[in-house]
Amino acid sequence: MKKILKYTGPILKTSATLKHKGIIKTFKFYLLQINDLHMFHKLNAIGINKSKTLNEKFLRCIINTKNEKIISFFIRGIYDGDGSLMYDKKRKSTCFQIVGTKQLLYKIQYYLMRYCHVNKTVLTRNIAKVNHFALRYRGNIQAIRISKWIYRHSHPFNRMDRKFSKFCNIKGVIKK
Repeated sequence: MKKILKYTGPILKTSATLKHKGIIKTFKFYLLQINDLHMFHKLNAIGINKSKTLNEKFLRCIINTKNEKIISFFIRGIYDGDGSLMYDKKRKSTCFQIVGTKQLLYKIQYYLMRYCHVNKTVLTRNIAKVNHFALRYRGNIQAIRISKWIYRHSHPFNRMDRKFSKFCNIKGVIKK
């Protein structure tokens, strides 16, 4: 990302603790601290801005790379923030899911179909009357194929440990 943005500033490693329904979780993440107005405008121009939840798009600079590895990194970043992998023990079935805007999810689906050879699926509106949808792939074959692709080039320093561990656990359960 530093190369794409031509960013020379520091990348700050930090963490946040969230409490929900009595469960406390700590998440590690990285921050780019932008103090330069020129860089701020450059980020806005490529689609990185505030209020992203209802306006997020697949970044043109990522598309322009035409690089499968960079595209998978970008999709994994979105998955790390707004995705999940679930396993239904009763049905013995896996579901891969990412939520976001219709525009973003259609582009993600395009790349998943292209690189993971999965079928097209219908987006589900997540919040009524708002541009917030869910892209879901159900079934062990499709969900695991997508997960393997997004983690193929990952390393412990550039992936979310809890989501990668969940993927490994589900993959282990399915093999049994």
